[in-house]
Amino acid sequence: MNDPIILVLIAAALAILICVIIAIIQYKRNKIAIVEQIRAEEDARLEREPEYTELYVTVTALACSAHSVGHQGHKLPKSERVFSVCFTDSEGKQLQLSVSEEMYFAFEEGQEGILTLVDGELYSFVANEENAE
Repeated sequence: MNDPIILVLIAAALAILICVIIAIIQYKRNKIAIVEQIRAEEDARLEREPEYTELYVTVTALACSAHSVGHQGHKLPKSERVFSVCFTDSEGKQLQLSVSEEMYFAFEEGQEGILTLVDGELYSFVANEENAE
């Protein structure tokens, strides 16, 4: 057991083990800090009041496009359809929003009504009675 080579190898193994333990502890501390930051940001987002915007708009365009979603291993890529509606407000500003397929088919070009956004996302669209069929 007094062989100097064995003692050097044991010391090297202990040094490597200590370095690995320190790295694991630092990784866990960093991970905990990141999780705490994400939770704090989410709490702050939930505590603030959402931003509501109501606009009188006209539906000016409807668009449906497809794009390829990546593939995994040997599988072929999938095609995903994206639906969007373009609105023009009373000041002439255009706003394009992504919508679900069900919502997409409820809109018609030329339709007018009140568009409600919550934090910039489509919340509702109430068409004028004159334009409703």
